Amino acid sequence: MTLIELKENAAALIAKSNFEEAFKLLFGSLDAGRPLFQNLIQQSGRHSRTLQDDLGGVISRENANLEYNQIRQALLHLVNQLEEKDLGSGGSREDPLAIVAKDLPVDFPLTPLYLVNCDRRDPLRLFWSVFNDSVEQSRRFQFYFLPCCPSQQPEGFAERIVNELLENELDGEYGAMDYRRRPASGEERLLIEPLPLGNNLEGSKKKFKKYFADRFGLANSDLAFEEYLRTGLPALPWDYVVTAFKIIDEDWDDARLRPYLEWLMATFSATGPDIPNFLFFFIVTIKHAHREGHAAAAAQEAMAGVKALVAARGKDRQESEAAAPGDATLIEPLPPVAATDLEKWMDRLGDVREDQKQGVIKILASRLKGDEASWYSDRKEFNMERIEDFQEKVYQAHKNK
Repeated sequence: MTLIELKENAAALIAKSNFEEAFKLLFGSLDAGRPLFQNLIQQSGRHSRTLQDDLGGVISRENANLEYNQIRQALLHLVNQLEEKDLGSGGSREDPLAIVAKDLPVDFPLTPLYLVNCDRRDPLRLFWSVFNDSVEQSRRFQFYFLPCCPSQQPEGFAERIVNELLENELDGEYGAMDYRRRPASGEERLLIEPLPLGNNLEGSKKKFKKYFADRFGLANSDLAFEEYLRTGLPALPWDYVVTAFKIIDEDWDDARLRPYLEWLMATFSATGPDIPNFLFFFIVTIKHAHREGHAAAAAQEAMAGVKALVAARGKDRQESEAAAPGDATLIEPLPPVAATDLEKWMDRLGDVREDQKQGVIKILASRLKGDEASWYSDRKEFNMERIEDFQEKVYQAHKNK
């Protein structure tokens, strides 16, 4: 789109008071490094506040119209000022979100927890309830199943648990926990590994024993694996060992997977006391898991299999308190995140202005398309992958303060 076309299209939208589309067009066209882009963010935040006050009856219709008129005039003035160098092809090409992230008033160095700690209050409460019960009952092994849509970042939820354990239970002592890291991420990011699988139950057992031996330096034999679980020798030097496996719904074959996972849980639960606390996360990727009736046939089979497995073995705390022995827990499919929860996350960072918060939300919303855009329009909720992308930009900008 040429500069002339952009000006004409934007002016037409503004004249019709179609502010949402005008902001979307301009955010997608301007260079985030130019001063006019910062002006655009301010006007976007002003519009969001006015709209919210207008819909909520906080201000009179007369005052609301006055605000809208002032925003309209400010936007038209901005559009008239645009030059070629203000377009995305000129000057800095840095992502607008990265620029906004740098400008947030964060007064303390961020820890890796801030990569993944937005919302998820209910599943987090469930985890800590189960975890605390396990500690009281001296259960050394815990198994958490997360059937979840990839767009909701169940990997991030597991990573959040790791970081909360490190900060709250271990006082930041990384050496007290063993978990595999993503390549090139240093001490920060949790690696999610494919579940070792064979063609049948015995083949899967063999692959898991090899994985365990390779990871912890045991002799690669059935005897060494069983001896460790029985005696705790050779002793592992950590308080916690965290393992996160991923299972694709297409790979869920109930006849093959359920006996394997039941064997794994039964085997690890029958151990002596001189071992670390082992936490297993099984992430089962199911597209649209949070949207009833949208999952494909393979996804429905996987979901049913996970629920049946947990019901037979452990405690689905959201449905029943009667199941036993209680070492397996179902985390219900994680839903999208309300925009207001992203605002609350930014409030944790410091004295973030309202226009900055609304500017972030406007940029995120402007990038949505198709079904995702419709979902946001109806519910004002983002897929967690959108939010974690922004969190990473904030973290990278402020982790070394």
